[in-house]
Amino acid sequence: MRIAKLSILPLLGALALVPNRSQAQISIQLGAQARAREVRVYGYSRDQDGDWRTNYRRWQPVTLYTLDGRYYDRAVRGARAIQVYSYNNQYFLPPQDAEWNNFDSRYQYGSRPRDDDYNTVDRVVNVYGGRAPYSWGREIVVNTYSPDAYGDWRSMWRRWTPVTVYTRDGRYFSRQVRDSRPVQIYTYNNQYFLPPQDAGWNNADRRYNYRRRPGDDDYRNADRIRGVYGDRDRSAAEPAYGEPVDLMLYSPDVHGDWRSASNRWEVTTVYYQNGRYYRDRIPGARELMLYRWQNQYFLPPREQGWESSDRRFDNRMRPTDEDYNNAQRPRRP
Repeated sequence: MRIAKLSILPLLGALALVPNRSQAQISIQLGAQARAREVRVYGYSRDQDGDWRTNYRRWQPVTLYTLDGRYYDRAVRGARAIQVYSYNNQYFLPPQDAEWNNFDSRYQYGSRPRDDDYNTVDRVVNVYGGRAPYSWGREIVVNTYSPDAYGDWRSMWRRWTPVTVYTRDGRYFSRQVRDSRPVQIYTYNNQYFLPPQDAGWNNADRRYNYRRRPGDDDYRNADRIRGVYGDRDRSAAEPAYGEPVDLMLYSPDVHGDWRSASNRWEVTTVYYQNGRYYRDRIPGARELMLYRWQNQYFLPPREQGWESSDRRFDNRMRPTDEDYNNAQRPRRP
């Protein structure tokens, strides 16, 4: 009997280390996005970035990760890798001129932006009325407080760090710029967010400078920006994969002769699972490489000589016979 009691003691000690239900729930709520830094991405500007034909070597190709119209500095679950340029502490999409295709040997054209990336970036910048000058420094993306992302403020506020940023024209920067206003917000897990608006938060945090609290304009700006993102409505049938893409067979009549037209095609990667193909990475899915042109996804030619004609294409990810058979079948409803 004594031996049985002693054997229970280690078990009791282990149970004491298990977090309570509320702590576990908070850790689940803090999703992958809250551990990656969100960054602002602009469109290419000849005035600020210079003519791409002569200035492109000053730009640094950088891979970001986009999810629902937002851009992060490292991978998050469900995000798509996209390559942009970095210059003077700003990120921007590459030029859209046809001559830019395959011009920069450093750039990964297989991870180039899509049309919806350009559209989202334009909508966000239009909210502010233009692009921030380089002299203002790096822009900080500020979100509204969300208990789902940052935890209930009553139990989590000590983990947040008050930080002062400077706002002008609805933007936020790490250093003071002309005609800017200091405002104190919080940072947590590489994310910046406005403080709660609950009445109980007033004077609850002695570390916080309440004289620099955000005004109504700050909260309105954050809400306006949130409204322009393309948040996806994930249905119960497809909770994490997004909308499937339709695959086509290569057709010289539609896509042009591959010997002369393949430079116009974008090399892209899709993910196959359960008879469907998706643009976003899916755990356990099979990756395959194909082409995209004019919003059409199509399999590469099967003619002799194509395999060694396109250096961009990774033959280790070439489609299988199953993919060609699937492309000939009507899509499942």
